[in-house]
Amino acid sequence: MESSKPAGRRLEEVLRDFWATRPERPLVGRRFAGVAAALGNRYSIDPTLIRVVFVTCTVFGGSGLVCYLLGWLLLRKQGDRASAFGSMVGRGTSSVSSLFTLLLCLALIPASGVMLGGDFLLGGPLGGPIGFAGLLVALYLLHSSRAHLAVAPQPVGWAEETGARRGSVTAPVTDPASWDALGAAPFAWELTEPSRTPQQAPPPPRKPRRSKKVGLIGLVVTLFAIAGCVLFADASDGWMTPAHAAAIVLAAVGTTMILGSFAGGGRGLIVLAVLFAAGSLLAMRADLSGTQNERFTPTRIDQVQAEYRNDLGSLHLDLTRLPESGTVHTSVTTKLGAATVTVPRTADVTVDCETRLGKLDCLGTKSSGTDPSPVSKVDNGTNGKGGLVIDLDANTDLGTVEVRRG
Repeated sequence: MESSKPAGRRLEEVLRDFWATRPERPLVGRRFAGVAAALGNRYSIDPTLIRVVFVTCTVFGGSGLVCYLLGWLLLRKQGDRASAFGSMVGRGTSSVSSLFTLLLCLALIPASGVMLGGDFLLGGPLGGPIGFAGLLVALYLLHSSRAHLAVAPQPVGWAEETGARRGSVTAPVTDPASWDALGAAPFAWELTEPSRTPQQAPPPPRKPRRSKKVGLIGLVVTLFAIAGCVLFADASDGWMTPAHAAAIVLAAVGTTMILGSFAGGGRGLIVLAVLFAAGSLLAMRADLSGTQNERFTPTRIDQVQAEYRNDLGSLHLDLTRLPESGTVHTSVTTKLGAATVTVPRTADVTVDCETRLGKLDCLGTKSSGTDPSPVSKVDNGTNGKGGLVIDLDANTDLGTVEVRRG
């Protein structure tokens, strides 16, 4: 059974089959380069939904732009023998010029840099790589479940070389003069054949029926998502911001659109998706405009706050101007950004540093990566035990935490 095959062999077979039956960028129904239309025609999915996915992944991290450029380069245009990139490396001919292909390859360099750098519009430092991986996984799952919906496109010229194209067979033509000694070719006689009935053209293909229930279901799901955000707002302790609420509703609409594409409906939900996407962008941009880079330098023990917090930006706490005796208990917290604490060289410091994703550097002890190990350390400074005592907690959800001697 196919399910008993090793995962690596299964992946290899799916990738090989995808490449053998890869879609062609059509001449009709395209909006730009035809990448979305090619995928939609190949897997019987509304191309509009694929375009929405490309745009969304472009806005949130830039991965949609990279994938679209790759599709432009690697998927051949209908009527061509090879893709743009394949033609450039001598694998066939393409209507895309070599100069334009080179420009597409050059455009991939800054697009990939922006995607990996995580500084394109929205999405955070990992939005681009996560989006790119998600698109690849989605394409793999799509081909695994819907590969049977189309056959491999035959290369141009196949009909001329074999006498057939797409299942139609062309009968061989014999020169009449080669067998008619008198040269009176019967094929040239204009005789009618009353018994032959004219062939009727096949009826045009029926357009797929679109289900109106998907739009209604999507509207109901949207209303439930909005109601859930409103009810959860009070219990979320400030987490349910307008940006988060718009993103949750957008995710609900997008999920309904994806499921509806398989049922042949849900195109009307694009309006809701565009509205909530715009709302999410505006709300997140408003949050980003509130980025703060704060610095605190207390000079007395009573000036030290119990907690220093910054949701977005950098926070620097300088404790080097405190007296040489006394006890300080404080914490420094950022959700997204950098938390830096500078302590006196002679202070006795007990520190706990933690981050979910990022880098820790606490008095010389370092840790980094995804969910790095927390750092707990006791350091009595250059003069040994005695003097100012500092009990410190420093943490961030995403970013860097640094505790250093000043």
